[in-house]
Amino acid sequence: YSVIPEPSNAVVSADKMNVVYRGLDNPISVSLPGVSDNNLKVSASGGSLSGSRGKYILRPGGGNTATINVSAKLSSGKTVNSKASFRIKDIPAAMGSVRGQYGTVRMPKSGLARSPITAGLPDFEFDLNIKVQSFKIKVPGQLTIIVNGTTLNAAAKKVLSKAKRGDQINIFDIKATGNGVPFKKVLPVIVEISN
Repeated sequence: YSVIPEPSNAVVSADKMNVVYRGLDNPISVSLPGVSDNNLKVSASGGSLSGSRGKYILRPGGGNTATINVSAKLSSGKTVNSKASFRIKDIPAAMGSVRGQYGTVRMPKSGLARSPITAGLPDFEFDLNIKVQSFKIKVPGQLTIIVNGTTLNAAAKKVLSKAKRGDQINIFDIKATGNGVPFKKVLPVIVEISN
């Protein structure tokens, strides 16, 4: 017979939350009670896996599911195989922002002229280095201006100068990357002119 050590912790998981994100380094912890980390054989299908001793990074591939396969040889000589599957999702849509605010932002024209346009993912658990490459700005009654970079260019400042108090300036078609991976979608930000 074999002696199994008394468990010290329960294993609890949220079944619907087994998600990994394409384009990101997803941290994965692997353990098998009673087996040391260096006696585990860990592999992945549906993505690439790196790391060791219970701490791994999974980079999902192009499919819809990634599976972590774990095998270990017990002291009795018996081999235990286990696997865990994860749904692969794309990074959600980012949100355009000005001064760290999303949605509709009230500010003076001069503030918008100086403020960089940024993007973010509120309440997303990964820290992403998000960089805006370009955006379009539409002032009511004026032509849409394409801006490369994060701050208004001369053409954008010229149309902004024609905005009146209460006008809603639409900043849309924002192109951005998170950790070098392009976002499929960045939601617009609206600036309501306060002066």
